[in-house]
Amino acid sequence: MTPAYRLYQMVSRARVALYEKDWLQRRRLKKPVISVGNLAFGGSGKTPFVLRLASELMERGLRVSILSRGYKRRGRGLMPVSDGVHVVAGVDEAGDEAFLLAKALPGACVTVCESRHAAGEFAETEHTVDVHILDDGFQHVQLERNLDIVLMRGDEDLALRRWREPLEALRRAHLLVLTGDAWPVEEALVRRFPDLPICKMRSVHYGFANAGGNAVAVEWMKEHRWIALAGIARPERFFEDLKRVSLNIAKTVSYPDHHHPSPADVERLAADVKALACRGVLMTQKDFYKWEGRGLEVFYSRVGFPPLPGWVLEKVLKIL
Repeated sequence: MTPAYRLYQMVSRARVALYEKDWLQRRRLKKPVISVGNLAFGGSGKTPFVLRLASELMERGLRVSILSRGYKRRGRGLMPVSDGVHVVAGVDEAGDEAFLLAKALPGACVTVCESRHAAGEFAETEHTVDVHILDDGFQHVQLERNLDIVLMRGDEDLALRRWREPLEALRRAHLLVLTGDAWPVEEALVRRFPDLPICKMRSVHYGFANAGGNAVAVEWMKEHRWIALAGIARPERFFEDLKRVSLNIAKTVSYPDHHHPSPADVERLAADVKALACRGVLMTQKDFYKWEGRGLEVFYSRVGFPPLPGWVLEKVLKIL
């Protein structure tokens, strides 16, 4: 483990201890709070899981509020992203993940703020909400929560210890969700945390969509050449998924997670599309909203989780 990771973990551990010993005061919202987070630095499927969880709660008639920090957004302070009817902020103001959730979940209230308590109070005051989902909230310990769900890649290398907190922090969790196509870490985690319920979920590819949000047939996609682009924590996962669909990918382009494209980025990509005789650019949905409207023909891959297992949903509904 590098000195930077070690220092980050020490700070996180000390901060959690201050709240656990009541030396710092936690704050509580009136409505139940479900936290969805992780220990690793991105790439565990947290946003698709929030989308699935919120969808299933909304299908049961619950008014869902999503509270997000709005990571890498431009600006600070409290920002309503969706009022449950309209998306009222742009992707730059909201941050890519919060904006994606607002676009994908009509009917959910999405609010971003450094203080998730302030965001929750705003949602409760301005809208009639039944439950809050705290996006990327496992380390946001200053806000009380009723349920802590932690996501982890099933093939995560536990020996690397590149965590936001030490692995022992999982003792605070109420549910661990292992994501991916294989789960070799399960046995070690069961031995170490025998009382922690574990759910295994494999993502599902729901096809492709164009800039209008309309579904595009896979057969049509296979007739053309594409550049594949990903600005996410683990771009290789996205490129591997495209290989399984057998698309003609002329080039892959990777950017850091949450990357905001510059005019030079757009110019280079447009030149590549022309030079390689590609139809357009295929990207993740999170990237798509930052690249659309920039003169490129862009499409996105729709990936998500299947319905939650009954026992998981029962565990969630129990707190309501």
